[in-house]
Amino acid sequence: MIFDQLLYERPNIVEFEEEVFELLGKFESANSFEEQFKLIDKINSLRNHVLTMLTIAEIRAQLDTSDKKYQEEQKFINKNWPVYEKVVASYYDCLIRSTFKEQISKKYGKQLLNLAEINVNTIGSSSVIDKLKRENNLISEYTRMMANAKIEFKGEERNLAQLDKFVSSPDRMLRKQAIEKNMNYWSNTKIELMNFLIL
Repeated sequence: MIFDQLLYERPNIVEFEEEVFELLGKFESANSFEEQFKLIDKINSLRNHVLTMLTIAEIRAQLDTSDKKYQEEQKFINKNWPVYEKVVASYYDCLIRSTFKEQISKKYGKQLLNLAEINVNTIGSSSVIDKLKRENNLISEYTRMMANAKIEFKGEERNLAQLDKFVSSPDRMLRKQAIEKNMNYWSNTKIELMNFLIL
């Protein structure tokens, strides 16, 4: 399937969170590893759907920074990605506390439980969740600035990628001019980025 033809619909993060926590309740009270396997598959299916939608939106927002719909979706992702991470951390916590951990490891591989332990140790606290939200906003803003760069050089308006070819030119003077233009852009943009950081 062609990427442009992929259907995007904003995932309902609240519903996702409720469904996963309901399944985790069943997971913790399950009496057999077969029952837990079925619940793991259901949770993974929910995770995959949400992750697919968020990935489509993020790519489309980066491909066209003037597309207002996907810029709004990027804001939605930045706000809700930490919620997704929190849900996944709860899921991983249940996996590593499972009484059928050995069977889970055999069926899904040791790497799953290794990832679960690392995730629980890093995403566990609410302060990390708040920092993830902030980090997501900063990354999006930086990406937008990179994509929207318009720099006048040699009689043409160029973006940063177009300016880069002059930065590696064999002509030393041309390289110097291109580097100066690049540095001036980031010097001026730094003020905009600093204002964004303060908000």
